[in-house]
This record gives sequence, structure tokens and C-alpha cells, in this order.
Amino acid sequence: MGKTATAQASDDMSWGEVAQLGLRYGKIPLALLAVEALYWFITQPSDTLALVQVTEAYIWNELNQLMFGEGASTLSTYNGWLTRIDFYHESFPGAFDSVSLYVSDECAGVHEMIFISTLVLMTDGVTQREKLKAIGVLCGIVYVLNIVRLVAFYPIAVEGCLANP
Repeated sequence: MGKTATAQASDDMSWGEVAQLGLRYGKIPLALLAVEALYWFITQPSDTLALVQVTEAYIWNELNQLMFGEGASTLSTYNGWLTRIDFYHESFPGAFDSVSLYVSDECAGVHEMIFISTLVLMTDGVTQREKLKAIGVLCGIVYVLNIVRLVAFYPIAVEGCLANP
């Protein structure tokens, strides 16, 4: 005989198991929302991550000069911090043939580092030591990728300005 529609199959989850899984996986978005609120709080005043911003601006400028020549960019101040990069090329618009950008706290990659660190810390079944090593490696990768993204700006800007004078 066939089973009735109201009978529960033996491999179905009970409501208690569903609730337990919901709590287990529900902590991830809750933790990310809490970390997002913390990030918003620490970056509300501008330049609260100035050390990271200054080091990224310095590395960005040095790599830019190394790859594209000494006259390609200069490092200058923005709000009292050495976080502004002035790019120079004859195809750039304006009287000084320059484009200026600065490394803001949003541009520094810290948001991404905090996000991935939170996910690593919430991973079950991994020792704290392994989690900290993974966070160090992943944050290093994010930092390097962020620098690569910043360095890619200059050739893209030059190409765009040459294509559309």
C-alpha cells in the first residue's frame, strides 16, 4: 500500500532540525550586519584608517612612477594626509594635464578585509591559529589586489583620454 500524503518520510527533516539549521546559518548574515555597523562607525569621521590609506597611496605612487616614469605622478596631501595622487599626461583634460585622486577609507580595501575575516572567524571545525593564519594571508591578498587595481587606473585613464580627446 502507498503512504498517505500526511505521513512524514523517514529522510525528511523535523522542524527542530530546520530551526537548528536556521540558527546556525542565520548567524552569518547577523554577524556581517554587525561588522558592517562597526565598519560604518569607525569610518564615519574621515581618514580614520589613515595609516592604511597613506601606505597604499605611497605604494601606489611609487609603483606608478616605476612603471610609467618619474613624471607620471606625484604624491601630495589631502585633508592633511599624504593620500592624494596627482597623475600627469598630456592627454589629460585641464590646463595642467593632470587628474587627481586620493585614497579614501572606502578605497583602502579594509571593508573587504573585515568582511572576509568575519567569514573566516565564523568557520566551524578550524583551530584559532589556522583561522588567524588564513586571515593574514587573505588580507594580504586583498591588499595586493587593491594595489593592482589602483595601479591599473593610470594606463586606463591615458588610453581613454587618447581615444576621446
